[in-house]
Amino acid sequence: MGNEEGMDTFLPTINKIAVTFTCRTNAAIAPVYTCKTCIFGGWNVKYKAGTLFTNINIIVPLAASG
Repeated sequence: MGNEEGMDTFLPTINKIAVTFTCRTNAAIAPVYTCKTCIFGGWNVKYKAGTLFTNINIIVPLAASG
């Protein structure tokens, strides 16, 4: 138990602009979640604090710059 990390790969449809991550803790009193998307080698990152036994939605863009 402790810090858990997961990874998944998918190909979004042409009209998708973001990914919604749903995070939840059953142990940590004040967790901080980090959610990332990688587009063309660049990372989009969002952080959000949560609370015990509560679902937290974090929206991370699917955007590339440059």
